[in-house]
Amino acid sequence: MTYKGTVLIFAYECYPNNRIASAIGAQRPYQFAKNLSALGWKVIVLCCDKDKRKVLKKSALSRETARILQQYKAQLAEDNYTIIPLPSLHHHGFSDWVWTQSVTVGPGDTYIPKGFPFTLFRKAATFYSQLIHGDYSWSWVPVAERFAELLIKEQHIHIILGEHSPDAGIILSDRFSKRHNIPWIADFRDPALRFFSGYLAKLYKKVIQRIVRSASCTLTVSEYWSSLDKVLFQKESHVILNGYDQELFHRIEAHLFPSFTVSYFGSFDQRFQDILPSLEAFSLFLKQNNYPPTIQLFYRGLAHEEFLLHCNEIKIPLSHLNIQGFCERDETVAYMKGSQVLLIYAVALDKTTNRYEQEGVYPGKIFEYLGARQPILLVPSDQGILKELIHKQDRGMAASSIEEAVTFLQEKYEHWNKGTKEPLATDDPTYSREFQARQLDQILLHTLGLKG
Repeated sequence: MTYKGTVLIFAYECYPNNRIASAIGAQRPYQFAKNLSALGWKVIVLCCDKDKRKVLKKSALSRETARILQQYKAQLAEDNYTIIPLPSLHHHGFSDWVWTQSVTVGPGDTYIPKGFPFTLFRKAATFYSQLIHGDYSWSWVPVAERFAELLIKEQHIHIILGEHSPDAGIILSDRFSKRHNIPWIADFRDPALRFFSGYLAKLYKKVIQRIVRSASCTLTVSEYWSSLDKVLFQKESHVILNGYDQELFHRIEAHLFPSFTVSYFGSFDQRFQDILPSLEAFSLFLKQNNYPPTIQLFYRGLAHEEFLLHCNEIKIPLSHLNIQGFCERDETVAYMKGSQVLLIYAVALDKTTNRYEQEGVYPGKIFEYLGARQPILLVPSDQGILKELIHKQDRGMAASSIEEAVTFLQEKYEHWNKGTKEPLATDDPTYSREFQARQLDQILLHTLGLKG
């Protein structure tokens, strides 16, 4: 088969080898690989194996990377896209060892800081590593680098895509690009400086600019962030949104809930989001209907214990709650499609001074909600890009008050109670992963100087 070219993607997190906690972010490189291959590209993704993190001894590095390449040789020759999970070293350098000792594994394989005195060591190691080496993905860099060097002897690479957040993807892309004179593109799911502040932000700005200097262009997920990246990196920046897997959402049938179901899925962070107004609205909605048994608040995700605590604060009866932990992707999609209302939480502008959040943020799940084609409720409204998207797509309400949210829930409940099904929202393919791959296809061709 003749290909437009071969794309190598460095992506620390990539489905299906990702940690549970990185579910949305890990979909991006996977979907790029799957859909670019359908457009005539050969795609190879190197990612970190979630089950083999921080286990490889440095003495076994050469032997293990050669073994993995041999294992995937036939697949690389035959398949249009190949995802290759690689282990990471137990640690890579003293500062990485210190950091590893100062954290423990939490829900979804997240890293939870240990208490004092480990806090001091972790902060020092984080500060040093972020400026000199990279973040918690640093121990994967030598493994992916060694494997890529073996790979390029077997497979010609035309262009590289480096997935950022964490750092490993762009560090590897910069190195590999310079060494082999291959163009690369930096893909920022989150802005590089979004979660940095103070003196560390000023120092890390220089680090990230140095890494990305060799890139042909950058990608990001909103027009506002793109405008900031153009200034930060002094190069062209393109917008490719996150999205939903159209084939998956069309294939999976909606779950048939016996009750009127208001749902939320995934994580939240009360430091910069406020989930309490939505729970207060649900509680008032229940009360004004005299607590009928046909209404439930539904949650699936790693933060189920915290979600339940907040529900208890608002005094929502347990009989109206259906709260459990993480569930698999196909099941989640079925629940989304079967819900009568889908809750979404914005970055609360009164809780942030971060310039990257001043116009709002698109949570990754908003696009999967669009794919589910059910009404969406945002409360409180971000008065920004999330509200604009919901209104543009006519997908529900960005409520400015709890009272507005209650009115919205009541309206949907009355339709459901009468058995009069509201028509599903129109399926907009511009938010599909397939459409986004077509956008990337054109960017890759332009970067390589090829005709579309």
